[in-house]
Amino acid sequence: MTFNYKKQEELRFPPLSPISQCFNTSIIPLTIIGVFEFEVPIQELHALQFLRDHFVPCTPRFSCVIDTGAKGVDRWMKVEVIYEDHVIVPMFAEGLSPMECDHLCKQYISKIGTEKFPGNRPLWELHLIKYPTPSGASTMVLKLSHAIGDGYSYIWTLFNAFRRADNPSLPLTFPPLSFGSKGARQTQLWSFFLKYKHTVSDFFWSFTTAASENPRSAIRSGSDHLESKPINISIIIIPLEKVKEIKSIIGGTVNDVITGLVSYMIHLYMVRMGKISKNRDMTLLVMVNMRALKGYKSIDDMLKANIWGNHSRFLHVKLPSHGEECIDPLQFIMKAKKVMEKKKKSVAIYLIDPILKVLRWFSGRKGLAKFINLNFYNASTMITNVIGPKEKIAM
Repeated sequence: MTFNYKKQEELRFPPLSPISQCFNTSIIPLTIIGVFEFEVPIQELHALQFLRDHFVPCTPRFSCVIDTGAKGVDRWMKVEVIYEDHVIVPMFAEGLSPMECDHLCKQYISKIGTEKFPGNRPLWELHLIKYPTPSGASTMVLKLSHAIGDGYSYIWTLFNAFRRADNPSLPLTFPPLSFGSKGARQTQLWSFFLKYKHTVSDFFWSFTTAASENPRSAIRSGSDHLESKPINISIIIIPLEKVKEIKSIIGGTVNDVITGLVSYMIHLYMVRMGKISKNRDMTLLVMVNMRALKGYKSIDDMLKANIWGNHSRFLHVKLPSHGEECIDPLQFIMKAKKVMEKKKKSVAIYLIDPILKVLRWFSGRKGLAKFINLNFYNASTMITNVIGPKEKIAM
């Protein structure tokens, strides 16, 4: 879409990255939803102050639209932000209980998650739900286009806008990052051989997996255009300390444990639906933050570096499965650890960007978007996460 704004050179920014351009197409209109539950009611005045003083100043992209030039190149173009147009306050019926409001709140988030952004203003919205739920007195929902940035881009913005609830003068602290498990030391030659072996097998397996559709199952309908259909929001709280206990037992990472738990819950669901996961070739797409693989030792380093954009890539992982109905969940976690260990010994993820560049050169932006969308469509499910602070935060 070409915008009829005055083309002043100082208002134009460099082109979008290939990944961001893909997320700006009708093929992959990905959005990120951030939900903040407050212990006290929040009003429009608070929201507008947050936007003006903290949110929009964090990056020029929050005050830009996407301008497609005559050559079909997407660029960020600065416009005037009318803050009131971005703050939306839904109205529910009066006299509802907190549980009823919670149900309506989830329905509302599901609805806005599938709606497109207006093309004439920056690609973000703030929805203020001023009704109490069991989790809080009010809820603030930030709807953000994935074309602007990924999860780590956004948490940099939000963690700079929020403070510690117990002592606002102290900085937020984050759990240490761990990218691998500790194992036996290997010789340099043997380590190189394993890396080469795992990279080759991982690359070809991922390529063939991306091109082939997972079979239909209890967790995969195979229907087209699922991205435009309503979503269901469910919340489960798992104590991090318990996850760390299991991590220590298996000698793995938090992600190993979470991947195993997700696999186990999928298994339980399939058993309930009468479809045990034995011998099913089900693929899990794991989103990986590439910044974490570029020498950053902590989340603090990443946030200080202010690396905006989409720096996430996906890994194809075979979803651990089992043919028995009653199975120890620890076995699923151990299977997940073994699968992830092989991935960590592979450097196939570094080959993704060169492949994407070649695909874009041959097939253009829409062709690249179709390829990325095919990876999402052919897989059975996807898992992604971002790390958060240890302390309760406040606006």
